[in-house]
Amino acid sequence: MLGEEKNQGHLLEGWLELDTKTGKFLEQLKKLLDWQGLHQRLGRLYSQEQGRPGYAPEVLFRVWLLERIYNLSDVRVVEEVTDRISFREFVGIPFGEAVPDDTTLVKFRKRLREGGMEEELWGWFEEQLARQKLSLQKGSVVIVDATLVASHHPQKSQEQEPDAGTGKRGPLKVVHGYNVGLSYNPKTQMASRPVVVPGNVGDVHLLPRVLTGQEGTVIADRGFDARRNREWLARHGMVDGILRNQRHARVMSQENQQHNARWGKKKRYLIEHYFGCLKLWRGVRKLTVWGLQRVKQFLELAVMAENLVRMVHQVAEVSP
Repeated sequence: MLGEEKNQGHLLEGWLELDTKTGKFLEQLKKLLDWQGLHQRLGRLYSQEQGRPGYAPEVLFRVWLLERIYNLSDVRVVEEVTDRISFREFVGIPFGEAVPDDTTLVKFRKRLREGGMEEELWGWFEEQLARQKLSLQKGSVVIVDATLVASHHPQKSQEQEPDAGTGKRGPLKVVHGYNVGLSYNPKTQMASRPVVVPGNVGDVHLLPRVLTGQEGTVIADRGFDARRNREWLARHGMVDGILRNQRHARVMSQENQQHNARWGKKKRYLIEHYFGCLKLWRGVRKLTVWGLQRVKQFLELAVMAENLVRMVHQVAEVSP
């Protein structure tokens, strides 16, 4: 049965102000987002007539979102929501009432996957960006890049995690896990929905999948250089900012050298910084889940969390 969020205004009835940095950030995040819209999107997963009363889907989503914003495990986030005033206020569960346990969160994520709700969630998230005028505009400049993320069993064989693959970054870095591609808009400081593939799938295969077709200029490093990618950009009327790769022992043409000199100076470091934030603050350095579908779900929420942190910082000038 679909539960309802407790609507009690300030859960502590005004006797304690949430004036901490965390409290201010979560207060602004809660105000900026359309939770009723999320309730309507996710509500169809829950029966209105059968089963015991449960938690509202937006309440469970808030708990799950706190996990990624603060890089917590299921068990730890339950403890934090139980004990911390600002977390309870954000989630919407009054003191004295039970907090969903870690098993409930696992079942919630499974229900989202089995119900095919990833599109609904990301659609809701893009609506939130549009409300703040932070969505991708036609003709925007974007930077494309990818990073390897170590799997839950980085030292295990393919039998332990068959969905993962082994990829290389340079001559020394070898990672067993997943390759994650993004496009990044320097103007809004927001990233696209991530594309997740086994680690042995090269960057060159990701370019069209991380783009919407609405971009105006696409900047990418040499790993994305391929004729099919350049032709795809041309067909969609986009400016080609992909750095040219030197082919085998051939000397790079003067035209390609000039192309690289022009686009190599652009701010590609911004998306590298974005990936660094995902790994340092959102728990993406090493995965705690396994299986391609679980990994996709984990990484999509991590990108959503990082984007929401940036959105609140831009709109309200507060950070977690």
